[in-house]
Amino acid sequence: MESLLQEFLNYLVIEKNVSDHTLANYEKNICRFLAYLEDALHKNDRIKEDKTRQRKSHLQQAKQPFPFYEASRTQAIAVLNEVKPVVIRGYMGQLQKNKLSKNTIAAHLSAIRAFYRYLCREEIVKNNPAAVVATPKKDLKLPEFLYYQDVEKLLDPVSVDWVTARDLALLEVIYSSGLRVSEAVALDMGDIDMQQKTIRVLGKGNKERIVPIGGPALERLQTYLEKLGREAEIFPQRGDAIFLNKQGKRITDRSVRTILNKYMQAAGLPQHISPHALRHSFATHLLEGGADLRAVQEYLGHSSLSTTQIYTHVTKTRMKAVYDKTHPRA
Repeated sequence: MESLLQEFLNYLVIEKNVSDHTLANYEKNICRFLAYLEDALHKNDRIKEDKTRQRKSHLQQAKQPFPFYEASRTQAIAVLNEVKPVVIRGYMGQLQKNKLSKNTIAAHLSAIRAFYRYLCREEIVKNNPAAVVATPKKDLKLPEFLYYQDVEKLLDPVSVDWVTARDLALLEVIYSSGLRVSEAVALDMGDIDMQQKTIRVLGKGNKERIVPIGGPALERLQTYLEKLGREAEIFPQRGDAIFLNKQGKRITDRSVRTILNKYMQAAGLPQHISPHALRHSFATHLLEGGADLRAVQEYLGHSSLSTTQIYTHVTKTRMKAVYDKTHPRA
């Protein structure tokens, strides 16, 4: 079982180019499903091992033995071929009893489907039992966003050193071009076209797109790069990465949240907002300004228009709030 799971994870990295975060979620969700299979399919015939070792990552954290995980490849394939849709529905029912949200349950089902789809492709199993299991209808959760006046407060500080310049340039670029945090921190020097005012972005699934970048963001970038250039002796081998930490290495996704919290606090804004809210704000403000939904879809790199349409709900909600607040007979 270990080899099958590892082969699938390698496939996700090499062929699907998934992010580390996505990879960790797939591994965690599939490990949880395999643990359920052990209980569901082998209640009276557990695989016995003289010495049970634990999964080093997620299963070790749960501190529960998982002998099924150590089954031989032949045993594992036999078990996986036994799984019927009813077993997967039972698993989803258990997740529901554990009070997981519909969105989380849907993510678990998606991971199982992908795992079986890979096994079918490699002719390891015959059928994908998850393919006929209906996905729970996801809860509509409106994305968080900042009003434009709040964005102005957030991005108002003056750059006093290269670190401040980096922070403001990073936040400005995310908002200006609607980038995911992972896309922003992955930017290299060659991805920015100052003349054409565009950014080349490598998004989910290794899909490349070209997005515009605004004048204020370019100014922030230029200020940052000028200040960083004066620190050349500190970072002699910094490579092509644009946004660096104090060790001269590429900044991490987690650092962006810390940076945003710092400037949200300084601006007197709520600190529960995630960095992704800047991307949501980008889309919301474009649509409120009259942008075409298809264009916003292209900017965001959404494969489906239905994903982008959630922002129309946000704008309608705000329009109603503005109406209620300002109309004398609302």
